[in-house]
Amino acid sequence: MISYFQREYIKTGLFDKKYSRYLQTSFNIRHDCDYEDFFIVAKEDAETQYANAAELTKAINQYLETK
Repeated sequence: MISYFQREYIKTGLFDKKYSRYLQTSFNIRHDCDYEDFFIVAKEDAETQYANAAELTKAINQYLETK
């Protein structure tokens, strides 16, 4: 999903490159939470991820409204 989004929407310029970083960072944190022993996400990191997800969701909704 991340690769597809990057190829179809980031590289084509439909979405800002920062959203690619948002997705990759979120994926890495989720991976670490699932597979690394004793990995705990800091509250600040969780809040940042939540804000980034809300921003990306807003951008996607705006994009869909124009289509």
